[in-house]
Amino acid sequence: MRLKENTLYLVMDDQGQLSGGESGLYDRDTRFLSRLEWRIENLPPTVLSTHRPEPYRFSQHATEPHLGHVQRLELRRKGMLDGAGYVETVRVKAFDSLQNYTTSYGREMPVLQNLELKLDCDFRDMFEVRGLPPLNRDIQVQSLSDGLVYAYTGEDGVRREVKVTLEPMGEVLEEDEVLEERQTMATLDLPGATHEKGEERPITGRKIRWQIPQESSLELTIK
Repeated sequence: MRLKENTLYLVMDDQGQLSGGESGLYDRDTRFLSRLEWRIENLPPTVLSTHRPEPYRFSQHATEPHLGHVQRLELRRKGMLDGAGYVETVRVKAFDSLQNYTTSYGREMPVLQNLELKLDCDFRDMFEVRGLPPLNRDIQVQSLSDGLVYAYTGEDGVRREVKVTLEPMGEVLEEDEVLEERQTMATLDLPGATHEKGEERPITGRKIRWQIPQESSLELTIK
């Protein structure tokens, strides 16, 4: 699936994710965002329907993976290219049946607690994306109160930036903090980008908590 608005275009896989290959957010011939993946319990959501009413926006209805007879969580995504970047609103809804229950196979399923957003930026040009050996880019990541900034200064001396904001940020968790009953956790996971020599840049993810089962909406902005 593709979205396009002026010089911006977003190339997604069949599930509406940026998961590798040539997928990404491009401006002209440069890929800025190379990864945008939602995960529930470390698995991709099950997509129920996807619509693209206009070339620059889409909507998607998804639920937790391995859906049984009881639905516990749903995601409703709305993504749009606004001319300056990409904005995605995700409505997370947990149902009142959020408690341990027994499936038809007699196996007890735990409360679903982990929602992940995996992001990365690589600033590669189209030739590198399509197979040419990539340059060794020194990509810097700065943590902000409401998100992150990825930055890279090219050989031409031009500094290129991608700012990622998430609203509301919620409550940032300590690494060893335990979730209470009927809470969910979102992890902003920033993977290391592999350089030519196989080295990775170490980046620490952020763990953020939202209350459920009431509905909550998250707005992701990438510019």
